[in-house]
Amino acid sequence: MTRQRRSFLASGKLAIINEADQFGVTQALRKHNLSHSVFS
Repeated sequence: MTRQRRSFLASGKLAIINEADQFGVTQALRKHNLSHSVFS
């Protein structure tokens, strides 16, 4: 079974960036199940 790509709205991206600023990049990426290469 193929897996679909997730898409994020601009507001969702901004929320993840704000979380990374508040709680740290690693914790925010784990919460949203994202890899570090996606964030940088």
